[in-house]
Amino acid sequence: MLANLSLRTKLSIYVGAAISAAVALCIALFIFQAATRINSESESARRLANDFIVSALPSINQLDKPEAELERLIKEANHLRHARIYSSRTSVQDDTGNSIESPPNWFTRFLTPNSESREIEVVTKSGFEDKIIIKANPADEITEIWQEIKWISIASLGVIFATVLIISIVVSNTLSPLAGYVQALSLLDAGKRTLTVAGDKTPEFKIIADRINGLSQTLSKLDEENHLLIQKMITLQDNERKEIARDLHDEFGPALFMSRICVGELKKKITISVGEDKYLNDWSAVDQNIDKLQQVNRKILGRLRPAALEEMGLSGAIEAMIKSWRKTDPSVEMVYYFPEEKLTMTEIQSVTAYRIIQESLTNIYRHSRATKVNVRLFLEKLTPSPQLVISVADNGIGIGENSHDGIGLRGMKERMLIVGGELKISRLSPSGTEIKALMPLS
Repeated sequence: MLANLSLRTKLSIYVGAAISAAVALCIALFIFQAATRINSESESARRLANDFIVSALPSINQLDKPEAELERLIKEANHLRHARIYSSRTSVQDDTGNSIESPPNWFTRFLTPNSESREIEVVTKSGFEDKIIIKANPADEITEIWQEIKWISIASLGVIFATVLIISIVVSNTLSPLAGYVQALSLLDAGKRTLTVAGDKTPEFKIIADRINGLSQTLSKLDEENHLLIQKMITLQDNERKEIARDLHDEFGPALFMSRICVGELKKKITISVGEDKYLNDWSAVDQNIDKLQQVNRKILGRLRPAALEEMGLSGAIEAMIKSWRKTDPSVEMVYYFPEEKLTMTEIQSVTAYRIIQESLTNIYRHSRATKVNVRLFLEKLTPSPQLVISVADNGIGIGENSHDGIGLRGMKERMLIVGGELKISRLSPSGTEIKALMPLS
C-alpha cells in the first residue's frame, strides 16, 4: 500500500508512527506506574484513617449519646485522600461525580485497587453499637491521572503534527533538486543532449548531477558518432547507386539494345532463307521481353540515380516521379505544387529533397491506403537564410501513436541532418499523416 506513495509521505508516516508508538508506550508505563502508586497510597490512607479513628474511639465510647461526636469524627476522617469512611447507620456518599471530568469506567476499574474494606466496631457504655467502615477511594487521584494523560496525548498530537509538518517541509526542500534531475533525464530521453545540470551542495545530489552531465556528454558524443556513421552510410549508398546506375546505363542498357537489334537481324535472315516466317510469334515474344527488360532497366535507373534530376532540375524530376506514381496506381489522386521562385540548391540538397519525396510516396503507397496525396514545396524567407519546406500529406489511416521509426524514416531524418534541416511527422485530423521537411538554403 505504501509502495506508490512519495518519499515525503512515507517519511511522514514512519516518523509519525514512531512518535505515536513512543508516546503510547510512555503512557502505558505511566498508567502501570500510577496503578502501583495508587495502590500504595490507598493502603497508606486506610491505615492512617484506621489509626485516626481507633485513637478517637475511647473518648467516644464514654459518651451516653455518641451519635453527633461519631458523625463529626467520620466527617474529619473523610478529609483524608484515597479513603472513604462511613458508618453502618449512614448511607454511603459517592463523591466520584464531583470532579470536573470523570474518567472512563474502564480506566477507573483498571486503576482502582482490589482491597477489602476495614470495619471498626463501636460499642459505648450506654449500649450504643455501630460499625465504622473504611474503604479505598482513589477517585480524585484517578481523575488527576486521567487529566494528565489527556493533556499529554493532546500535546503529543501537537508534537506529531509539528514534526510531520517540519519533516514534510525539510524533505521537500531537500529533494527539490530531484525535479530538475527528472526533467533533465526526460530531455535526454527526448533527444536533447546539450544540457548541463547544476550541482547541489549535498554530496549525494552532486554525484547524481555529475552522472547526468556525464551521461549527457556521452550520449552527445554517441549521437555525433552515429550521425557521422549514418552520413558515411548514406554517402556510400549514393555512391554505390551511382556506380550501379552507371553500370546499368553503360553496360546493361547497350547490351539489351544490341540484343534487340541482333534478334531483329536474325529474324530477317531466317525469313529470307526459309521463305516464310514460321516463328513470327516467337520473335514477337522475345522482342516484347527485351522491351520489358529495357523498361525495367530505365525504371531502376530512375530510382537509383534519377537522370531527370540532372536534366530537368528538381521540379521536373519530382513531376516525372509523380507521373510515374500516377501510372502505378491511378486510383490515388495526387496534387503537386512547386514554388515559382528559382531555387538555388546544391547537388546534395536537390538529391535530399528528391529522396524525401520519393521515400514519402513509397510509404504512402505501401502502408497508408490513402486516396489523395498532396505534395507541396514552398519557400520561407527567413533570416539569415531562406528555408525550403517540403510537405507530403495523405488522407490514409495515419501513423500509429506508438509506432517506431523504420529504416526509411530514419534514413530521411539522417538525410535532413546532413543538410542541416529537420524532419517532422504528425497525424492529421480526422485521418492521415503529414511528413514535413525543413531545409535551410544557405
